[in-house]
Amino acid sequence: MKRISLRLATFLLGFWLVFGLVLYAYAGSQTTSGVTVQTIIDRVRIGLSETTASTSFWSDADLTRFTDQAVKEVVHRTKCLETSSESVTLVANTWSYTLTSAFMDIEAIIYDSGDTTSKIQVFTLDRTDIKAIGHSKETGPPKFWVLWNDALLIWPIPRSTEAGTTLYVYLDTTPSGVTATTSLIETPAYFDDAIIAYVKAQAFLKPGSGQEALGVLWLKRFDSMVEEYFAKILKRLP
Repeated sequence: MKRISLRLATFLLGFWLVFGLVLYAYAGSQTTSGVTVQTIIDRVRIGLSETTASTSFWSDADLTRFTDQAVKEVVHRTKCLETSSESVTLVANTWSYTLTSAFMDIEAIIYDSGDTTSKIQVFTLDRTDIKAIGHSKETGPPKFWVLWNDALLIWPIPRSTEAGTTLYVYLDTTPSGVTATTSLIETPAYFDDAIIAYVKAQAFLKPGSGQEALGVLWLKRFDSMVEEYFAKILKRLP
C-alpha cells in the first residue's frame, strides 16, 4: 500500500509540474492590429446591413461610443494591457512606497537583490491581504506585498541590508479611451473580433431597433469570445 501511495504521489507531483505550471503561464502579444474605430464601424455596418451613417438608425457617434465601451469592457475583464512597469528602490525601515505610473492593477512584483553570487538573486513576491501584514517576525528580503489606497506596502520591512535593492513592478493599465472615429484600438489584435461582436450587440439593443433578440445573441457571443481568448491566449489554459 505504501508503494502504491508513493507512486500515486509521484504521479500527482509530475502531473502538477507539467500541467499545473502551464495552467498559470501567461502569454499573449501586446501588438495591436493598428485599426481605427472607423474600421470597426465599417465592419459592424456590414453586419447591420447598412453602409452609411447619413441614413442609418445607428449614427457614427453611437457606434463610436459602443466601441469605447467594448475596449474598456475587454480590458477590465482580462487586464490585457500589460504595457507599463516601473522600478522601486527600497529604503531602510520604509515599507510604504508610491507608484508614479497610472495603472489598474499590479500583475506581479519581482525582487532583485543585486547579489550575483546568490543562488536566488531574483524572485516574485506574493500578494497578500493587509490584515496579514505584521503577524509574523519574518526578517530578510521582502516576500509579500499589498496595494492599499494606491500605496504599495512591503513585508518584511526592508532594513539596512535590503536598502538600495530593487523591486520591479509590472502593471496592468487602463485604455486612454475611444473619442473619435480616428482613435486607434488599444487592445491586442486578437480582441478585434470580440469588439465587433460587442458593438453589434449594443447596436441591436439600442431602443427602437426592434432587434433586441439579436443583441442578446451577439452579447453572448462577445462573452464567449473574451472568455476563450482569456483562457487560451492570456492564461494559456488547455
